[in-house]
Amino acid sequence: MPLRRLIFIAIIGFASGSGLAQIDGPDRGIGGGAGTKLPAASDANFDLQVDNLVKRSSALSALVLRALARINDTFRSDAAAAAVKSEREAIGALTNTNEQRAGIANLLESESATATQLAKSKDLSARVASLDPTKKRQLADGLFNLCVGVLQAGPLLRDVQATMLGVSSNPMQLPKVMPLLNALRPLQKVVADGNGIIVILTKTAKGADIEVRQASENSEEADWPPT
Repeated sequence: MPLRRLIFIAIIGFASGSGLAQIDGPDRGIGGGAGTKLPAASDANFDLQVDNLVKRSSALSALVLRALARINDTFRSDAAAAAVKSEREAIGALTNTNEQRAGIANLLESESATATQLAKSKDLSARVASLDPTKKRQLADGLFNLCVGVLQAGPLLRDVQATMLGVSSNPMQLPKVMPLLNALRPLQKVVADGNGIIVILTKTAKGADIEVRQASENSEEADWPPT
């Protein structure tokens, strides 16, 4: 099978496997819409484009991680929340980029699994209803931020797909985009799971008279503690 075809299949597999392809609706093309100019791997600024996408992917991973941690911390003991915070800070202090990304990926997987388990718990409604006002605000802001992260994943994926299709015209440049795929990989399952977490927890929160603000991909992350 031609390498160009293999690259295209890899792009489609990433999109469908991550759950990101469903974010923008059926009218979005792989290249980001009609008239979009795909970057060629031979362009002088191609390396800068890839580097920018890697940074965006890393920033999005960090945002989603903070959102999931905020949701989970709502139901954790103070000691447990402090332990997870210390782990996040230790990873953030790493100077080796690859080690830091690996640490974030592991934490993302762990926090996503915890939030998914929370959403499936039989006593979820009772636990949410029993939260004090501060914890209710924390949960609402965590859900808001998670929604922002999931929505921001759509434009990021479109740009990644355009870049990958640009590489298909010059397969010898494929190694240049491998750091990008590695940076995106931690978000695959997390964003897919995030949709279910948002739906279930938001519905439960509203049942407990907790208002979760409407988010958009341009929304700013809610600070915590609130100012």
